Amino acid sequence: DWFLEHVMRNPEAAGAMRSLLGPNYREPEWLAWFSGEAPEPAGQWHIDGCSKWGPQVRTLKWYYIPSEATEDTGPTVFVSGSHLAFNQVRFMAHYDSFRGTYKAIGPAGSIYLTHYSIWHRRAKCRVQDIRYMLTSSVNRTAPPTRDWIREPDLDIGAVEFGRLEPR
Repeated sequence: DWFLEHVMRNPEAAGAMRSLLGPNYREPEWLAWFSGEAPEPAGQWHIDGCSKWGPQVRTLKWYYIPSEATEDTGPTVFVSGSHLAFNQVRFMAHYDSFRGTYKAIGPAGSIYLTHYSIWHRRAKCRVQDIRYMLTSSVNRTAPPTRDWIREPDLDIGAVEFGRLEPR
């Protein structure tokens, strides 16, 4: 009950998912548990199975970090904007590092949401520690409808849509 209420239905995370997927998104029906002994080299860049290329947001990848994730514990690393680049896992193995990556570091209890087909991997772990992570996906169940606040003074032609880094 605690896990459902405070993690899977966390108000801030559920609000973000509702904003992106609509009010009746399908909650996770499965969880994958990842743990890793350390030290360990970085993992291989990959996209998850059944990824569909494109900018549409049909499925979000959901990550829960139950213990503190630091730079040294081998956090998950994401390539910002990579869901817009069509690729297959077999063609990604030779890549080493990219500019503009984001490391999922944060306190215990952190939740991260990404586009399902974003490129990601585990970073190199430098300490003798175990990293834990739970992950799943949430899916859109209906086409999106515009229900957000309209700002009549917003000039969409003047908005700078440069590459934004996650906070």
